[in-house]
Amino acid sequence: MNAQPYTQGGRSPASSSNPNLSAANSLLVADCGTVFTKVSLFGLVEGQYRLMARGEAPTTVAPPHEDITRGIIQAINIIEFITGRHFVSEGRIISPEQPIGDGVDVFIATISAGGPMRLAVLGAVDGTMEGLVSQAVSGLYAETHSLPSPSFIATSVPNLVSVGAGSTSASTGAGGPWTPERIALEWERQIEHIRELQPHAALIVGMAEGSAGPTPLQEACQLLVSATKELNEQHAASVSAGVAPHDVASRQIAVLYAGAAQYVEAVRRMLQGTAEVTRIDSLTS
Repeated sequence: MNAQPYTQGGRSPASSSNPNLSAANSLLVADCGTVFTKVSLFGLVEGQYRLMARGEAPTTVAPPHEDITRGIIQAINIIEFITGRHFVSEGRIISPEQPIGDGVDVFIATISAGGPMRLAVLGAVDGTMEGLVSQAVSGLYAETHSLPSPSFIATSVPNLVSVGAGSTSASTGAGGPWTPERIALEWERQIEHIRELQPHAALIVGMAEGSAGPTPLQEACQLLVSATKELNEQHAASVSAGVAPHDVASRQIAVLYAGAAQYVEAVRRMLQGTAEVTRIDSLTS
């Protein structure tokens, strides 16, 4: 690890290109490279951002960690040591900046390590919704994989169509009626796909106003629970056998919830112990 305090000043490029940063008194910027992760702390002094401190740690995107946030937090810990301030609490960035000086107003991260972030989109996913998701993540280095809930597919056929190259529902409109047996097969197919994909994050969508009601939200949670359980069992078996599980991670998946507001607590309860759920605004055109 490497730490470096700075007293040199300069106007931040971000402040001139993003007017939303004009009220930010402090910025924490992480640059996650293939080998090292560098985090810089900027403070607003006399109208200019000054580089106050910098921390550096190995990037942790590869095994055995397979969690890029670990390297970020390690680098931030160095800055905490330099400044005597706290920026992380329970694995989360403290924001906004507190009156006692802890935390920052804005946290920014750029990532060039590894491949794109894999985002599984679950729930009531149709062509319109996938377009909204693509638009929402267009500024990220990410790829989306749509997995409409089996009940949503069954009640949407023949209206459900192929929703892009990242979708796994391109052929769901064919094959006859959606019998319980066919729905069960679709369920197993989606669990297997999540296991193979090993997504970094999941997005649950659906306003529960369609013919399937809130069932797609429930099924999205059940898919994540089942797939995560199997992944963790596979991870444990690999460790017991003395095999380095390079392709299997034992961790909680990050879940963004953009579905019906009245079901957010139910989703959190269903995913308790499996995933950490963060509610975001619903996606609308």
